[in-house]
Amino acid sequence: MFSALCQLHSSSRRMGTRYNLPAEKHSVIAGSVVEALKGRFGFSRFNAKTQTAPVWLSALTSLYWFFDLDAVARAKPYLSEVLQTDTVTDVADAIERTRKRLGVLPRADIPI
Repeated sequence: MFSALCQLHSSSRRMGTRYNLPAEKHSVIAGSVVEALKGRFGFSRFNAKTQTAPVWLSALTSLYWFFDLDAVARAKPYLSEVLQTDTVTDVADAIERTRKRLGVLPRADIPI
């Protein structure tokens, strides 16, 4: 996955690629993920868009994009009910019923 992202990011940086994008159209999102996977954090300038407005990259950036979806879904107490829904409203209702049944965890500060 990392090599595919790096290849996509670097190929989109060159004119004449299959994407044929001018420098000002390069993806800040893809670039941010690639930079984070390379271990580059803090303010970063990695393409034409970020030269004048650097992007701040969190050390958690790579975690935001790569996770096991099945494991996350299985951890949700409303999964079985949501799988039987047909509309977004049905999903929202199922989640709300679960919140009422189980309660909502109190908000907590993250110690960073």
